[in-house]
Amino acid sequence: MSSETDRLYWRIRTAEYLAANREKVNAARRARYARKQEEVLAGIREYRAANAERFREQARARYHRSKANA
Repeated sequence: MSSETDRLYWRIRTAEYLAANREKVNAARRARYARKQEEVLAGIREYRAANAERFREQARARYHRSKANA
């Protein structure tokens, strides 16, 4: 190979490697983000379930207060 062809070959190989690696890194980042988001949503669901009765009582109290003030 001439030095020009050699240079082009390695430039292409490097670009392909970087593109593949970038895709792998992005996929890992997306997976981490999705996992974190699922943990957050699970925490919210758990919190709501644990406090459902208290939330109902607060809503009932707000309703009655608004009726009393009307």
